[in-house]
Amino acid sequence: MVFNRESQNIVLEASKRRKKSCSEVAKEILVRPNTLVSGHAVYRLRVPEGLKPWHELGKHRKTEMSIEDRLWFCESLCDWSEEDFLHLVV
Repeated sequence: MVFNRESQNIVLEASKRRKKSCSEVAKEILVRPNTLVSGHAVYRLRVPEGLKPWHELGKHRKTEMSIEDRLWFCESLCDWSEEDFLHLVV
């Protein structure tokens, strides 16, 4: 699918806004330039450009070090008294 310049501009602007999925952008293209485009076609246009929908988050990677740090923190909390917790509040 070849996008015209107006459709490309809509995709670029939508990538800057929050919560604009590919299917929502396709509906917006249908309304404005009156061109039928699928959400998958919008996705295929975004990928080579390095654009993502604003709400898309990268996958959180748990490293071995971060897991060890969390376990150490949990084990150290077992030894805390009520005074130690109140010390954090102040």
